[in-house]
Order: sequence, then C-alpha cells, then structure tokens
Amino acid sequence: MANVKKTALKKKKWYSIVGPKDFNSVQIGEVPTLQPETFVGRKISVNLSTLTNDPRKQSTTIIFKIIDYKGAQLDAEIDGLIMAPSHIKRLIRKNKDRVDDSFTITTKDEKKVQVKPFVITRSKVSHRIQTTIRKMIQDHFREQAKEATFNQLFINLLQIKTQRTLKGEIKKIAPVNVIEIRTFKQIA
Repeated sequence: MANVKKTALKKKKWYSIVGPKDFNSVQIGEVPTLQPETFVGRKISVNLSTLTNDPRKQSTTIIFKIIDYKGAQLDAEIDGLIMAPSHIKRLIRKNKDRVDDSFTITTKDEKKVQVKPFVITRSKVSHRIQTTIRKMIQDHFREQAKEATFNQLFINLLQIKTQRTLKGEIKKIAPVNVIEIRTFKQIA
C-alpha cells in the first residue's frame, strides 16, 4: 500500500517535442510524462500550415518520429507527409483523368520510402499515355533518390521543386493540371 502512494505522489513533467533543423528546430508539441524514454519511437502528426503559418498548406500533414530525449526536450525527425483525401477530391473534375501510382524507392542514405503520386490531366488521355506518365514519375524519383537523402527529397517536395520539374517533363506528353504527392513516408 505504501508503494502505491509513493508512485502516485510523483508528478509528471512536461516535455516539449522539437522538430529537426530543416524546420528551424521549432516546437511541434508538448507531452506530460514520468518517463520520456517511453516516447522514443512514437510518431506525431502536425498540420503543415501550423509549422509554416501558411493557410494554403492546410491540406498536408507532416509526420514526425521521436528519436531521442535530452533534458526536458524530445527530439523528432521527419518521417513523411500525407495529403488529405478531401483535398484530392476537390481537385478532380469531369472529363479529366486521374493517374495514380504507388512505388518504393531507396534513398542515398539507405532509407526505404513509399511514394504515392497522382496526376490530373486537363482532358481524357489513353491508357498508354497514363502508363508513360507513371513510368516517367517513377524514373524521376529513382534518379533523384540515387543522389539525395530522404530529408533533401522531402524538402524538395515541400518547396514544390519536384512537382514543377515533373510537370515540365510530363507536359511534353499530355497537358497536365495537377501533379501532387499524396503520400511520401519512410517504411520501417
């Protein structure tokens, strides 16, 4: 009975969760706990608009993975991003084709990444052109993954550099409205 009272008297401490240097080590959350080591390995999702103060990016969620704790701080690294399905539905219109794909790449720093891009064309296109678009996207990501780390690829996606490059390449085959990445995350 005395043992139970001793543990009940311990107070939980608040630990701040801090993002990586790519996000200027900004605080992304807080958690109360007695044992911070229990949070190592857990994932936390944060809306991109809250990190960048840009309301146009509210359809994207960034996933962070807690990797370490120091003092009253939990350090997190980028684990991936997911686009809201409701945002994707708003982009689709009549007489247009949606080209989806899903594939896995291995980055320069040996991380396996699942990539799920989608393309919305300006008009209906044949299945052969859809297949060519998928192949172009896969080839582009595989080439980039040979030269770049996971964080570099991730930052290029956030800055929309990859999407612009792909749109320029795919425009030569078929007119394109939207190229987005709906999922980009590490595979354990």
